[in-house]
Amino acid sequence: QRQRESAAAAREQLAAAVASHGEALAAARLNHEYALKQVRDHASVDLTAAEHRYTANVAAARALVDEERRIMLRHSTGAELISEMVAKVESTTRLNMELQDKAKHERDRALVDGEARLR
Repeated sequence: QRQRESAAAAREQLAAAVASHGEALAAARLNHEYALKQVRDHASVDLTAAEHRYTANVAAARALVDEERRIMLRHSTGAELISEMVAKVESTTRLNMELQDKAKHERDRALVDGEARLR
């Protein structure tokens, strides 16, 4: 009789421990899902900001191209035109490279930030 009572008590304790573990697991899952949502939200905000900066940089590059066209129309001699065009092309090329580097850096930083937030 005593062994049965002891076994029943042990089963009850085991059932309680399993239930408690299940609750803890569910809570941990919810916390993880919330943290993941937070990271995604932050990454989305960071990406949107980077896209806005990129759009502004593209507008600046387009303004340079427009300036280049105005210069072409304004100059009368070929030598002046070529010199000015070379300078503008070099400037535009540098700007494009800088924009690409910035965009890559911001993407990499957003990924690192997102991974850090996950941890």
